[in-house]
Amino acid sequence: MHITEGNVHDVNALDVLTYEAGGFYIMDKAYVDFKRLFIIHISKAYYVTRAKDNFNFRRISSARQIK
Repeated sequence: MHITEGNVHDVNALDVLTYEAGGFYIMDKAYVDFKRLFIIHISKAYYVTRAKDNFNFRRISSARQIK
């Protein structure tokens, strides 16, 4: 558990968490910080988030899933 003052934005909690391999981390739709999400990915954990309504993207390619 990590408790902060009320003026600390909750996205900063992602920087102090230790991610568990195989764990799932569910986040609000505002979390589209790819650097932080990549850290979860390389920890072999999973995240779920929704894109904001104004999220503009284009998929360039896909990679094969590594087992």
